[in-house]
Amino acid sequence: MRRDVRGDIMDAAERVFADLGFDGATTRAIAVEAGVNLGLIHYHFQSKEALFEQVVARHASQVNDRRRGLLHAVLGSGTVTLEAILDALMRPTIELSAGDGQHYSRIIVQIASGTDERSVDLTSRNFDAIAQEFIAALQEHVEGLDRENAVWAYMNAISVGMLMIARTGRVGVLSDGLCDEESTEASIQRVVRYLAAGTRALAGVD
Repeated sequence: MRRDVRGDIMDAAERVFADLGFDGATTRAIAVEAGVNLGLIHYHFQSKEALFEQVVARHASQVNDRRRGLLHAVLGSGTVTLEAILDALMRPTIELSAGDGQHYSRIIVQIASGTDERSVDLTSRNFDAIAQEFIAALQEHVEGLDRENAVWAYMNAISVGMLMIARTGRVGVLSDGLCDEESTEASIQRVVRYLAAGTRALAGVD
């Protein structure tokens, strides 16, 4: 079977970027991780910057498609709840971080919290469109929630989501093992309840 060199390079880059960040990663380290000649990285991707952008975009489209699909299913169900909207927003990334997407999740945390031009641009380019869909859904379906607070509600959800997908183990340490972040479904349900209460508070709804 012919080797998928391009895919192997992207998989390796995902692991290296997750561990070292964009600045710390080198194309040489990525080539070693992928088990390829350094020249193949330049042949397929031209630069570290272009490779990083494609690593981010590869899973972003998958996450966005799943979020959009879940949201559209909720909006078309005839019974739209705030909890269902928030579940559609949070579930794809939290579930991804529990499986093969753990390295990608750490990269997303890096760029979503980054203030450098690259991070801001990549976050905007890959996630602004889907963000606007959720903001509109929150504003339309939460009584009393204006656009300003719908944006805040979305950003609060994303902020909590970043902590969830980082999976640092801190919640287990602070709780002496009582809290288990590996219990993905329970974590999603707990986060959705928390965010729903906060969103209703922003809307002035008990």
